[in-house]
Amino acid sequence: MSRPSRAAFNAHPLIRRLSGEVVWLLLEERGVPDAEIQAFMERWETPTFSSLRALERLLAPGAQGGLRILIRGAGNTAACPRCAALDGLIVPAGHPSLVALCPPYAVNCPARAEFLEPGDPTLERALAPHDPGPASPHGELLCPQPPPGVDWPAT
Repeated sequence: MSRPSRAAFNAHPLIRRLSGEVVWLLLEERGVPDAEIQAFMERWETPTFSSLRALERLLAPGAQGGLRILIRGAGNTAACPRCAALDGLIVPAGHPSLVALCPPYAVNCPARAEFLEPGDPTLERALAPHDPGPASPHGELLCPQPPPGVDWPAT
């Protein structure tokens, strides 16, 4: 799997604040064994990189298409109410809230972004340019829904 560009990492409201080491230390401080942290990191990296690659494509000059926020099929973590409310939301390229609405929203967030090609008929349901859309769930470092077996405080 190719790594998203540094520009995509730096644009994302959560990922620009994190590194793998930071996430590892957060979980380690909660007493999670190293083997479980490694397994978590491997599960989290795939949807996170997928979302960043979608964002990268949509931030390119002249980009078209959009992103769809998906919760379904995001693993064994239940979505918090803030993220669940965004399931299926479509944000077009160039929308003012594109970056703010791009998942993941916290460590262990089950939301991910799917790139929609220009001409995809579902883009007809995308947010209008003047509609800011729902409030972004970004802001908390840890998802209020911890992964199974991990004890971290609700945010």
